[in-house]
Parts: sequence; C-alpha cells; structure tokens
Amino acid sequence: MDLGYAGRRAAQHPVHAAIARLGVGDALDLVECDLRDGAGRVVGRLAKGYALSDRTLAGVKVSAIVVRKPQGQEEQTRARPKVDQWETMLCDLTFE
Repeated sequence: MDLGYAGRRAAQHPVHAAIARLGVGDALDLVECDLRDGAGRVVGRLAKGYALSDRTLAGVKVSAIVVRKPQGQEEQTRARPKVDQWETMLCDLTFE
C-alpha cells in the first residue's frame, strides 16, 4: 500500500470521504495500481515497488483502517503531505 496516498491530497479531496465510508472487511477492486471502492472511487494505490504475483488475484479486502501522520517522513524523498493526518487502509490480497 502507498500509505501516504491520501495524505498527499488536500483535505477537501474526495478520497478522504471515500476512505471514511469504508469498513473492515469491505471488498475493493484493483484497477491497474488503484484500489477502488464499490462505487468506483479511488481509495488508495499499491506501493510503486509492489509487484503483483503471477497468480490470479481473487479478491481485495480492507483489513484495517489506520490514521497516519507525517512524522518521520523524509521530506527530501517523499512528497510533502497536504494534511496534518489522514486515514489509510491496509488490505488483504487473496490469490487463487
């Protein structure tokens, strides 16, 4: 997961409301690298360095929703967050 994805969006960006509507166990769709909720809204992205398995993806579910803060992020290597804190989700990817 790109844990800073929502943090790099302004407070008014729809991603924040979309994540707030999610619950643990909710199914997500993976479209290229974007994670989308049931309404098709982007709620996150896979990390750039993540390589999907050669196996077929059977499903993606929200396993946790956590609050992130920019503390400890190196400004030289990461885009600066646009909010003081943000929610992001951790997901379980299930392969066949």
